[in-house]
Order: sequence, then C-alpha cells, then structure tokens
Amino acid sequence: MTKKVLCLLIPFIVNCSGGNVSQVNLVQSKIESENVSLNPSQSLTLINGEKISLSNIYAIPNNIDSIQVDDVQFEAKLADFCGKGHEIYDNKKMQGFLSKKLQFILYDQYKHNHTEPTAFNFNQDNANIYLTVVNDEIISKYCRKRNIRTLNSAYLLKVYSNGVRYNLLAIHDIKTIE
Repeated sequence: MTKKVLCLLIPFIVNCSGGNVSQVNLVQSKIESENVSLNPSQSLTLINGEKISLSNIYAIPNNIDSIQVDDVQFEAKLADFCGKGHEIYDNKKMQGFLSKKLQFILYDQYKHNHTEPTAFNFNQDNANIYLTVVNDEIISKYCRKRNIRTLNSAYLLKVYSNGVRYNLLAIHDIKTIE
C-alpha cells in the first residue's frame, strides 16, 4: 500500500517542482533511506525484445529538444479494468514537435470533446501496467474484456531533453491472440 501511494506522489512532486529533477531526487533519496522500494516508471517489453521504461508527462522538462515517434507492438494480457487514462501530450511543452494528425489523436480530440483519455490495465511479466488507449472503437470493443492475451500497437513518443530520453506510450490498436 505504501509503495502505491509513494509512486502516485512522484508525478505530483515533479509537477509541483516545475520539473526540477534535483528536488525529486532529494525526495526519492529520503524515501529510499527509509527502506521503501520506489520505482516511479514502469517497464514494458516490446515485441522486438527491447525493454523500455515508461515516463509520465509530468517528468518531462519544459525544454524539449526533439520528439521521435515510432509505431511499436507488445504482447500483454488485458487484465481487469479500464478507466481514466493519462495525458500523453502537453500542449505547452510539445507544440510544434508532432504532426497535426498525431496531435489531434493524442490531445485535440479530448480538448474539443471535453473528455479525458481512457486507459486499460495490462499485465506483462507479472507486472500491471496502466496504459492510455486513444482509439474509441478499441475502447468500446475491449473495455469490458478480461484476462485475454493481446497484441497491442502503440505510438511510442521518445522525448529528448538535455541528453535524456523519456518514453510515452499511447495504444492505438489491439488484437486478440488465440
């Protein structure tokens, strides 16, 4: 329980510190000195075997150097629920880096419709990963499904800032694996 609460606090701390990583490191060091295991990011293994650590939008500094977008796939089990998703696009930080089409998919559709992203709870390698899904048809089709193996296609945003890479992921297609 403590670990979950602490993991939820890190994005808040980063956001309130204005992206000042040194402040986050001080908080993380204090938490670790109290013998609490803290992992603010989640890992995901892609179909090509590459293992990536996922970031959240609040961990990304304001001074972005570039964004590379790859279409990736991963296998996972659609676990037990869907619910409110995470923001993948920050208009202030990322404006001008993505195509208009991708900006619409990740941000504008929610702004224009006054809605929020939806996320599914996946399980991969015995770890739960809560990931945003940006395709309404997929959400309608799979939101109530449980314990099925899936092949998932996603946009992987590799955000570079000051020599550091941050990974954001948004699922755009899901297929059931028999």
